[in-house]
Amino acid sequence: MSFTQSRDNRTVIAAADLSANQFAMVKFDAAAKAAIVGAGEAALGVLTVPAKAGNACTVTVSGIVMVEVGTGGINLGESAACNASGHVILATTGDVIVGTALEAGAAANIIAMEISVANNIAT
Repeated sequence: MSFTQSRDNRTVIAAADLSANQFAMVKFDAAAKAAIVGAGEAALGVLTVPAKAGNACTVTVSGIVMVEVGTGGINLGESAACNASGHVILATTGDVIVGTALEAGAAANIIAMEISVANNIAT
């Protein structure tokens, strides 16, 4: 299924080599640079244009965007959280919800997700 929508993007300097992490969730590190989100953490958005350390990358912070699914997969309509690789998985109690899956996907699939970075906690 394909989705298109106006998205809100930010240009951020990569904290590390993120060139192999397109479609992963990222956060700001202590130096306000883009870094891969940890398991269950809040996210800035999705890395849509990756970069090597010290270079500018593009992070989509709102709208519908493609994301990579982590181990365990996710189903259509489920709330998404992040695993330790910045990939989306089913949100469980205590996880920060980063969006809603608009497609089902197994590990390593790329699916559409509506970003929600309001830092809501799954219950």
